[in-house]
Amino acid sequence: MDNSHVRFGVVLNHVAIDSDLPWQIGGWTLDRATRDEVDQFRELLIGFVSQPYAAGQPAQEFRLELEGNQVRPHPLAKEDWRYLVLRPTASAVHWQQLTEAARLANTELLVELWATQGPVRTSSGAPALGTMYDQSQCVRFFSSFRSAWPIPTARPDSGELHALVELRAALDQTQYADIARLISDFRTLDVVPDPARIKLLGYFGVIEGLLTHNPALGDASDSISKQLQRNLAIVNSILPDGFSTHLEEFAGATLSQVTSELYNYRSRIAHGGSGDRAVRWLTERRPPQTAEWADHDWMHSFVRHLTKCSLIAALTDPEACVQLRRRPA
Repeated sequence: MDNSHVRFGVVLNHVAIDSDLPWQIGGWTLDRATRDEVDQFRELLIGFVSQPYAAGQPAQEFRLELEGNQVRPHPLAKEDWRYLVLRPTASAVHWQQLTEAARLANTELLVELWATQGPVRTSSGAPALGTMYDQSQCVRFFSSFRSAWPIPTARPDSGELHALVELRAALDQTQYADIARLISDFRTLDVVPDPARIKLLGYFGVIEGLLTHNPALGDASDSISKQLQRNLAIVNSILPDGFSTHLEEFAGATLSQVTSELYNYRSRIAHGGSGDRAVRWLTERRPPQTAEWADHDWMHSFVRHLTKCSLIAALTDPEACVQLRRRPA
């Protein structure tokens, strides 16, 4: 479906905006939802909130309060609603590209519950309205609140969001089909629970798909681990201002050592091992930039961050990414 049938998408995050709205992001207008817009998606949203897997919608139509060990929603007055929506203008990038780019930002936004307006009309002559959404993405998003209290507040950067959306829109999906496919794969991984080690393998799959080739037999210098050590260093040099892999910021360790330990961790998991030794080694040298990530899952957050950086580098210079994957002559 193209943008001609999309009226708006809903930002599901609990968002705090410190500057004036609306924002212009890749031809989309980010603004507060109108009452008519809320009326189109509120019943569907309440349905998600009321399910046993959901802890509630943060500070939107409900105020959440912790009662004992239960998170319970309390209704808010309509004037207190803080829903944000993205509406397309005539120059808007494709809605799927907007969705994918929003997940690559430092403050990841999940845009779902797309309000659609089809060519078919109702008996009154009004366009038929509907809502399109990825149920697995919504279920995973709402269920994550159970393990996060207080619910995190997203503070997006309009300039960063706009730049990422523009990069995604500029990618030639025919010439660089593999990159486009891996961006889609990255978003698909959101439906896998964060503690699942198989999710980490998925992240490494995206990184390896972007930066490696099948190693030459008998050539130790061409192993996947060695390729990653070389190519992740180049990723850092390609990234736009404001982004860094942080691989060079582990205390008393080189980028090659850190990359090697990360790959050892990946290999242990892939072959049924624990990977505990690699986790201990990396945790002892953990960079200060990761302090905001919870101690129990900081490795998950770091590998996700590294995956995002690899994808952003591929969007910034897709031809360089293609060259990195090629086996030297």
